[in-house]
Amino acid sequence: MYIRIGHVEQNGVLHQFKALEVTLTYNTHDSVYKRIFKGHNMVDKAMEWAFMMSEGDFGSENREELVRHIERVIQGTYTPN
Repeated sequence: MYIRIGHVEQNGVLHQFKALEVTLTYNTHDSVYKRIFKGHNMVDKAMEWAFMMSEGDFGSENREELVRHIERVIQGTYTPN
C-alpha cells in the first residue's frame, strides 16, 4: 500500500493536505488499484475501500498503524527510511 497526501483546490481556494491518494498493489497477480479520497473523513473512506479491495486482508490490526502514519505525513513529521 502506498499513500500520498496532497492538496485540493476548490473555487480558487487551496485546501492543504485534504486529499489522500491510496494505491494498493498485489504482487501475487500484478494488479494495481488507485483511488483518491477527499475531505475531513478521507482516512475513514480510504480504510473502508482498502478493506473492501483486499477482501478483508487489510484488517483492523493494520488500521491504527496506517492512521498514525497518515497523520504523521499530514503533519510533515514522517521521514522515509
